[in-house]
Amino acid sequence: MKSNVLFKRVWKDNLEEEMSIIKGFLPSHQFVSLTTRLLRCRDRVPPANDWGDIDVNYATLRLIGDNYKSMVQVGLAFSDKQGMLPRCPVTKRPCVWEFNLMAVDDAGNGREAADLSEEEERFLQECCSGTTGERLRREGIHPGFFAVELWQCAVLMQDHICWVVFKGGLDFVALLRWVRHSVQSLPADRAEFLKLLLLYFPLFYDLAALMGLHDQWNDGTIGGLGRSVNMEREGEPPHGAAADCLLAMRIFTALMKLKLSTALLEYAVTAVFGVSEEGLDDDS
Repeated sequence: MKSNVLFKRVWKDNLEEEMSIIKGFLPSHQFVSLTTRLLRCRDRVPPANDWGDIDVNYATLRLIGDNYKSMVQVGLAFSDKQGMLPRCPVTKRPCVWEFNLMAVDDAGNGREAADLSEEEERFLQECCSGTTGERLRREGIHPGFFAVELWQCAVLMQDHICWVVFKGGLDFVALLRWVRHSVQSLPADRAEFLKLLLLYFPLFYDLAALMGLHDQWNDGTIGGLGRSVNMEREGEPPHGAAADCLLAMRIFTALMKLKLSTALLEYAVTAVFGVSEEGLDDDS
């Protein structure tokens, strides 16, 4: 789907410049949509439409976190209260950001990963805007540097920042592994994890928990959720993290404009699909 939105691809050589732009408009754009890409993790957790067993789902997330698969891409879309994206200072087009990260072994030693397998290269081609392992090695941002820049943007631990995710457990786990660099393991207890999550992300909405995934056209993906409300990913395929976070923001913005949205938002605030208790606001 063609789009007027500018997809800003961020590498280590333009990281500082793009983060400076983001810091400049953050006071007026306090809604942040987040999507991550982890090597070989094609599915969200849980992958299906059903909420599933929350303890099993959390155990899966913790396994992914503690036996780390490299986070190679992060998409961020920002919006103001009217649903407007920030505009590029040069082109004046609305824009979203896609950060391309160096593949490293884990959040503990931070060492560059060995040569990627054919399966991993295929994943990059199909799910990460067609990038390659070689380009990530040469031009990718170290995830540790990205985490520092995220801290300096003052979007973490901020009550006024509203995060938007889709089946966001995996995204939050991926970021927490880097922003909590001094702690290498996620809590064994699911309730403790949810408390930790609210510490770093005090206000968020998981679209899967907010809207449910029961439409016949919904296959349990953000694309399926979009189709159920007649929305598609923007930009040219192969799509990466930026296209997903933009679609999530579009869906959330449309939902905010509905007359019944206030009660719905209050009902589902800080609930993580498949990880929080179904039907409760949170588990803290």
